[in-house]
Amino acid sequence: MCTIATEIGQFKMAWIGMIDENDVLKMVSFRGDEEGAAKILQMSEFHYKDPQFKHIPTVKVLQTGKYEFNNNVQETPSLIKWREEFVKQRIFASISLPIFKFGKVIGILGFHATIKDFFDPQEIELLEEAVGDISFALEIFEKTKKHKEMEELVEMNEKRFRKITEKNYDMKI
Repeated sequence: MCTIATEIGQFKMAWIGMIDENDVLKMVSFRGDEEGAAKILQMSEFHYKDPQFKHIPTVKVLQTGKYEFNNNVQETPSLIKWREEFVKQRIFASISLPIFKFGKVIGILGFHATIKDFFDPQEIELLEEAVGDISFALEIFEKTKKHKEMEELVEMNEKRFRKITEKNYDMKI
């Protein structure tokens, strides 16, 4: 997804962060300028429930389950910490979208664009559909995994039952 976004969609950066069992957001996929991204996404691993991060758009997405976008990141006061790098990277717009699994936010899909006012309603709708497809696929993978585990458990129990039955039959003879 990140490769497609940067190569075909011509985003400056695209990334995916997933929440682990300790509520730490970890970057799992990234495409774009790595040096610039390291400065912009300097907290590639952080405990997103920590109050010091509550003003960060990505954290708002994780907490609310609603996307956050900004079409003029270079002039937004709450993003002043990253302004220098936004200017250097020519990034004007960004969006973070929640990734869900069974109704729970489990991660973020983020994009940074070099065009001011890039994220219009049509673009946002397309990105929401894409992240919805990812969420759906993750649910299908999880269901398939659980189904396979159940099949293996049934097979194991059938073998155990067969052994017990055969043993009991031998004891009666």
